[in-house]
Amino acid sequence: MEAARVAALRGHKVRLWEKSDRLGGLLHYARVPSDKWEIGYLLDYLTGQLKDLGVEVILNKEADGESIIAEGADVVILATGSIPCSLSMQGTSGVEIMTALDMLGGRKSAGEKVVVIGGGTIGCEISSMLVTEGKKVTILEMLEKAGRDIGPTERFIIMSSLKQQGVAIETATRAMEITGAGVVAEKNGNTRIFEADTVIVATGMQPDNGLSLRLAGTGLEFYAIGDCVEPKRIGEAIKSAYRTALKI
Repeated sequence: MEAARVAALRGHKVRLWEKSDRLGGLLHYARVPSDKWEIGYLLDYLTGQLKDLGVEVILNKEADGESIIAEGADVVILATGSIPCSLSMQGTSGVEIMTALDMLGGRKSAGEKVVVIGGGTIGCEISSMLVTEGKKVTILEMLEKAGRDIGPTERFIIMSSLKQQGVAIETATRAMEITGAGVVAEKNGNTRIFEADTVIVATGMQPDNGLSLRLAGTGLEFYAIGDCVEPKRIGEAIKSAYRTALKI
């Protein structure tokens, strides 16, 4: 959306394809936590700008290599974002397993005992939301420190809040298997079962870069921006879009 906005300001005729039925991508998930509601203003601003600038928005339009080439555009900007990292482990019997986006998007509901695999920003925010709803929550983080991707000041606040809320945080703990009883994990050479009726996988995001790979070598001028290059924060994705649109 930012790339389309800046390109339109510079006088280009811009057409924006979106595979879903709404603009905004991961902003819709990012604004779900109660302290992130202001992100909705960014979505409203960008949507309004596209309308005011006459950007043609086509929803429910999923791109592939053939359709992009057939469009005949002079330049293509790929902003396909990122998708949840997959979790490779055995067993799923008797436990509801979902991604962080499933939970934030309301597609699935968590039970009373929840294990969150991944103690980064998303895992911490989800855990705070769930414990507020009365759930018993345990975070399993394979690194020595949870919240490593959070700024120092914000991290202190978040980790203190999680502790006060009663969220159990197990660091240096690697999830190995999901069974009917919960998550089997290993820490310091010892194996332990963390009881759960719901397991939420919050192990991060990975680039959705399939279109970049398909277009490489076609001779088409294209630029990949934002999370489809490397998943980062909202501000960094917007900066990437802004700078790229200025080049065209």
